[in-house]
Amino acid sequence: MILAHSDQVSLADLVHNVRCFCPEVRLYLYNSGDDSSLGQTLDVDLVPSPRRLSYAKVTPFFFDVFEWLARGNLEFDYFVNLETDMLFIRAGYERSLAQLMRGQDYMVPNLVQFLSSKSRWRPIRSLMPELRNWYRLLGFQYTHGGFSPGQVFSRNYVEKLVNHKSYGDIKKLLDANKSYSLQEVLFPTLVDFLKVRGRSYPAELKPINRYRPYQAVEGIKRALGLRNAYFVHPVRREANDRARVYVRELMTSHMRGALGTCRETT
Repeated sequence: MILAHSDQVSLADLVHNVRCFCPEVRLYLYNSGDDSSLGQTLDVDLVPSPRRLSYAKVTPFFFDVFEWLARGNLEFDYFVNLETDMLFIRAGYERSLAQLMRGQDYMVPNLVQFLSSKSRWRPIRSLMPELRNWYRLLGFQYTHGGFSPGQVFSRNYVEKLVNHKSYGDIKKLLDANKSYSLQEVLFPTLVDFLKVRGRSYPAELKPINRYRPYQAVEGIKRALGLRNAYFVHPVRREANDRARVYVRELMTSHMRGALGTCRETT
């Protein structure tokens, strides 16, 4: 599920990239911007009735998708959120998920459990004025945290949340929320509230999915040396960025290899 509000070029890059390295997935776009034509000419399905969102306040996107998935009777194993500064670097992510998510309902990059209430991390620091209300709803006084790009939600997680007796109260707190990147605190914490199982991506992947600095060619090459590394983040949203060009070269090489395999099989 791609969240994007602009930048047709980077969006097209990501769509082609996913189609190359993850050909078996169902790919959707949630258009959170003002340009209704965004993604219309690409090989991607559109989530109906998206809302306009602003930077670092995109948690409503997740809830809109949760409800659409749960109430639209759509078949799915996992919902994974993608952003246009992410790019896949090799095939096999789907098979990797099947292994990493065995017995799990949620996976988040860089999971930190039991965040300190004195943390200077922006998502928890900005949530401080509202924490008491969240504690009251959750029934416990602690939070967990993680990094947003590439979160994985199982069908069980989604359905348990949407059908929970307190879902309406959660939505009310969400509507009143004024913090930044609430999804990086809320969804890891809801694992305990929903009584489901969650985990972090493997620890060695932390350098390849981070906030900053932007990925360089050298970083992508290091990622290719990690068995569990399937995508990188962040990649500059510039068509001629060296790291982005290098990933396109990886795609070309992969497609040539796949074509050669098909010819041999035929």
